[in-house]
Amino acid sequence: MRVRTADGLWIGGWCGNDSFASSFPDPQGLYLEIGYAMTDDGTFTDVVSAPDGVFVRCYEIVLVDFIAGGPETGGDPEGA
Repeated sequence: MRVRTADGLWIGGWCGNDSFASSFPDPQGLYLEIGYAMTDDGTFTDVVSAPDGVFVRCYEIVLVDFIAGGPETGGDPEGA
C-alpha cells in the first residue's frame, strides 16, 4: 500500500498480517510492517527503507492506495 501525506510525501509499505490500523478511542494510525523507499511520483523502488516497519499518523494522510503485490511476489510491490 502507499499513502500520500498532505505535504506531498509518498510513504509505501507492505500491509500484511503484522500490520495494523488503530481505531477509536486511540489516536488514528497506520503501521505497515515493511517500509519501501518511494520516488517523488509515488513509484515504489526496490529498496526496503524500513525493514522493521513504518508508522503513519492518519491525520497526515490525504490518499490511501491499495496495490496488489509485495513480498509474496518476490518483493516487487508493484506485483510485476
